[in-house]
Amino acid sequence: MTFVKSLKAKPIAYCLLLVFSVMSETVSAQSKSSPADSDQLPEVSPAVDRLNLPSISATHTKLHEPSGVQVMRAFIEISPQGLRVKDTETGGVYEMLQDFVGENGWLLDHKRSIFHRVPVVEMPELGAASPGQAASFLGPHPCGNLQAVAQGAGRWRGRAVNAFDCVDNSSTVLTVEFVDQIYGIVVYLQTVDGYIDELSSMSGRDFSDSHFLPPEDYREVEKSEFFFGAPQLAPYLPPEK
Repeated sequence: MTFVKSLKAKPIAYCLLLVFSVMSETVSAQSKSSPADSDQLPEVSPAVDRLNLPSISATHTKLHEPSGVQVMRAFIEISPQGLRVKDTETGGVYEMLQDFVGENGWLLDHKRSIFHRVPVVEMPELGAASPGQAASFLGPHPCGNLQAVAQGAGRWRGRAVNAFDCVDNSSTVLTVEFVDQIYGIVVYLQTVDGYIDELSSMSGRDFSDSHFLPPEDYREVEKSEFFFGAPQLAPYLPPEK
């Protein structure tokens, strides 16, 4: 699993759903899995045009509109300095943390007071063939590598937004996106297959320099211990006489 940084101005490819779904499934299946299974975890790839990001907290909801199923719900904090995403489905036990300035990423387990450092690697250019790849949710630029076709200003959930159709080279609409006029980021994204990402309860925030770093009293652990727990110690056997 890797975080992905970019030295170019690109929007965030927001894949936190994968992080928390993997966490939940891993915790519930510890007795059936081995540490080697964690090598198959999906990548987390936020590419950041960080200098154009606002400093806010908000709730991120992902749902599948055709079925009415809520896929995930998370509390996020984002600024030019970093990103924190706390899973609300588990009461905030798990959190993803990224320091944009120091280019570091971590997964935190607040129940056990531990964290696991996640590598940060260069990401190649995003392609526009897939709506998922072109997604620009939370980024300052709508549509990613797709063509942004402005649809005018309006109001969404009481907020002033600018709407865009995101089209490919054949003029097919792959995503519909709304950019918040105050915070200047994509706060709503709907794909052609009916998946919706949206922000709600947005509020301006000021964050300290240490807010996007793991707590000093947390212990750093390897991937196997983070996902599968510390290995059990062998029972003590007294030396033979």
